[in-house]
Amino acid sequence: MTAVNRSIFDSVFSSSDLLFDDVEGYLPAVDTVAALEILKRWMAPKDQLYAPTDDVLRAAEYLRFFEDQLMAWYTDEFRLHFNKYAVPMLYVNERHADQQENARYIAQISNTLHDAHKHYFHPLTYLELSDDITDCFQRSFNALVCYSLPTPFFYRSLKDYFRCFPIISDYTTSIPICEGFYVAGLRDTVERALAETAVVEMEIHIKEQYTAEWALSVLEHFESWLTHHLTASLEALLGRKSQFRADLLAIGLGLLGNLRTNELFDIVVDYPDSTPALDDIKRCLRTPTERAKVVNSFQIACVKRLLHPGANTVDIVVAYLNTIRAFMILDPRGVLLAKISRPIRRYLKEREDTVGVIVAGMLGTDDTDLKVLHEELSQHGNKYAQNSHGEVDDLKDLNWCPDPIDAPLDFKHVGRANDMIGSLLSLYENKDVFVREFVVIFANRLLESEDYNIDQAVIHLELLKLRFGEQELLNLDIMIRDIAESKRVNSSLHGKSMEINTSSSSRPSTLWGGFNAKILSRLFWPNFNDVPFLIPQIIKDQADKYSQGFEKLKQGRKLRWLNHIGSVKVELELEDRSLDFVVTPEQASVIELFQHQPRLSLLEVTNQLQAKSDLALRAIRFWVSKGVLKDHGTQEDVFIVLERAEEKTNVNGGVVESFSSAAIQSTEEASSEEMRVYWSYIVGMLTNLGSMPLDRIQSFLRMLVPQDNPYTRSQDELQLFLDLMVEEEQLEVSGDGYRLKK
Repeated sequence: MTAVNRSIFDSVFSSSDLLFDDVEGYLPAVDTVAALEILKRWMAPKDQLYAPTDDVLRAAEYLRFFEDQLMAWYTDEFRLHFNKYAVPMLYVNERHADQQENARYIAQISNTLHDAHKHYFHPLTYLELSDDITDCFQRSFNALVCYSLPTPFFYRSLKDYFRCFPIISDYTTSIPICEGFYVAGLRDTVERALAETAVVEMEIHIKEQYTAEWALSVLEHFESWLTHHLTASLEALLGRKSQFRADLLAIGLGLLGNLRTNELFDIVVDYPDSTPALDDIKRCLRTPTERAKVVNSFQIACVKRLLHPGANTVDIVVAYLNTIRAFMILDPRGVLLAKISRPIRRYLKEREDTVGVIVAGMLGTDDTDLKVLHEELSQHGNKYAQNSHGEVDDLKDLNWCPDPIDAPLDFKHVGRANDMIGSLLSLYENKDVFVREFVVIFANRLLESEDYNIDQAVIHLELLKLRFGEQELLNLDIMIRDIAESKRVNSSLHGKSMEINTSSSSRPSTLWGGFNAKILSRLFWPNFNDVPFLIPQIIKDQADKYSQGFEKLKQGRKLRWLNHIGSVKVELELEDRSLDFVVTPEQASVIELFQHQPRLSLLEVTNQLQAKSDLALRAIRFWVSKGVLKDHGTQEDVFIVLERAEEKTNVNGGVVESFSSAAIQSTEEASSEEMRVYWSYIVGMLTNLGSMPLDRIQSFLRMLVPQDNPYTRSQDELQLFLDLMVEEEQLEVSGDGYRLKK
């Protein structure tokens, strides 16, 4: 007899009681009983593998008579042998301290099972058994292996092994290990461990390679890596061509989508440089669940990082604009934008300076990222035309398609979702709050202009008309017309005074060349705060001269001077220096008093100006800061002229003080004053009905106010007015409503 090559599994088996050498003396088998005994002796598990003898081959010819009986016996034999010699090898070192011990454990199990399969199936290769019998034996072997293995521990160890020897970099080391498990019927277990490991490796690769990489699309690179590295390595380990690339790609897109979802807030802030990353996210969003996760994650990030008192309103508006443009890439239908923008819009609406920030951005007054609003206003004009209700007419859209399945019930296509100005204007119920803010800003600009230049204001007005309509901006038209008319009147009056300027009178009876005025139509300009004080007599004389000339030029019309609005050029001659300033009228009035009396107290200044003490004190402090006045030192609230500059004094001659916008009422102040028209209605309903909540008061005002001049104020404006009435002790808060103060 010639022995076949020995293997590692030989050490598992002890010497068999029956060797093939004992079979030599047997006579040729002549019946089935003898044939069965010959085959049993040859098939019994041994420590060596032998080829069949002639007697065995002749006995095999009777196999069809006792095939089932023989295989039943052999199955019992290999089970006993496996439990006695192989099973102990499967439980060696069930706990491992490190990865190397775990790797040795997995290799030992693989080799044991591979050798067991080789020995137990060796006799079957020489017998012509039916396929059913062979399959039954294979299932018995596989079942015995699965039953004998410590399955949970083995599975954990197998996953640890693949982490120690990564699929991509060390797959050649793992190929023989996997083959040992495949022949033992553990392919499903190995494939499951490989699948989990592949997902882990994909996640690691995605985090290491693509985190914060937004300037370029990474999907193509990821698909290439998946095809040529991960999939190729898995096919080598599985020993067959895989059909799971699509599944791996789907999982990978999900992992990449999770990464980008967690980074979405930073991606939006980095827009437009992060546009490729947004395109990747769009491809990764495939199910309503993934879209909902994007919405939830972004809203949480906004609340944590943006929607809090420490954030600047400009930054919040810029982030909202970036959100609009970014989410229109992710979802052109605007469903995601409608969901995620709700907390941002709600928070912006609650901020007091939101309207001013938006208006400043549209007019391009601030050098911030909000200039994009001015650019859109200039470039698009009335491109985003809407119907009377502000809704898009879908009947004319040839590319119309149904809303996504995750669209909210109240989802509507209001305007165009990528219309940034329209989105900001829709924060409030009507556009009146913006129109009033435009009026205030235009008033400040026109009053600050020293040369009556209205060109820029006219350009802005024409752009705004395209968005808001001409009727809504009628006040701005008249305001600009007032400034243009003031320029003509001013030129005319100064032209006449130049003719009289040759008079030999000792006291000038003509207008100074630098005395200019802006004539405003009272009904069309915003309200001005009342700041009473007396102006110097010399300036009052000039104002009277100007009024006389105006009344002759515009018969039937008179001027009422607003002394606290404007600017005065002041030239100061001190003992050691000359200083020039452009200051406010109250500052000029204060310094003029010190021309006659170099030492004055705060009380004296207040009495002579007939002004409030805080106004007088602010004006005095201004001149102190410029090194013109100084505290007396020994007497409190007494000030003297500083004829000679002190070393510590910071003298800033030529400093120009800009026009103070505080002279004009803010939109909130103006709105509250205008709301007083409806105070009688509010008093009547609270008297008859008692305490009422805000929304109910709003509804009653809409019903009760005559339609000739309908009530159009928003609920937020009403709340501001009611809160003002609470401060004035006209109302009091009762639970969730308001009632008249008793």
